Amino acid sequence: MRGWALLLLLAIHAGAAAASPRIHLTSPEQGWTSQRTVRIAGSVRSSERVLATRLVVNGIPQELALHDGEFEVDHLLAPGANEIRVVAADAAGTEVATVRLHAAIPPVDLKVILTWDSPDADVDLCVVAPDGERCDFTHPATTLGGRLDLDVSDGCGPETFSLPHASAGRWTVRARLFAGPTDRPVRCRVDVLLHETTPSELRRTFRTVLLRPGQTAVVAEVDLP
Repeated sequence: MRGWALLLLLAIHAGAAAASPRIHLTSPEQGWTSQRTVRIAGSVRSSERVLATRLVVNGIPQELALHDGEFEVDHLLAPGANEIRVVAADAAGTEVATVRLHAAIPPVDLKVILTWDSPDADVDLCVVAPDGERCDFTHPATTLGGRLDLDVSDGCGPETFSLPHASAGRWTVRARLFAGPTDRPVRCRVDVLLHETTPSELRRTFRTVLLRPGQTAVVAEVDLP
């Protein structure tokens, strides 16, 4: 049983005799910021073996890798209200730590978020505009104003693309397994957000599986009017 399903099961069946994991969020502090990206950092401590950890930012979940019980992830914020949750589970139960942060930053028309389930994998995000110009780690800024805000090589992402003013046409999202395990697949998730935090916000989620290093998959094709 993987990640999120395991957390839910433990939350339902956890016994009251033992303590749940203890989550300590050191960053960010609750309040407001004018920065577009935020570092989410802290620790998970437990007398039991930690079975699963998950980060949920504005409703979008991802696996959270621990290194000696510590975690550190950069994330692109949404304009306005943001909710950051860390969820951890062990045999005793499930614990949730939440911080809310208001970001005074400009909105974007298009945001693409790539995450994956293997902390020892390096997955690259590539977004191709209708005119064929791509945005990836080799070309992180485009003539249309798009940029690769986050390029992650350690952990489970997120790699994030944003564009203030999106042009009409078909946008293509690709994921490439640059490096990673050869004995198991890497499961990827792509969240495409249009007009985030506005009344016309639209979210779509896509998934793919990468089987070997060097493999590239088209994860999503989105037509914008």
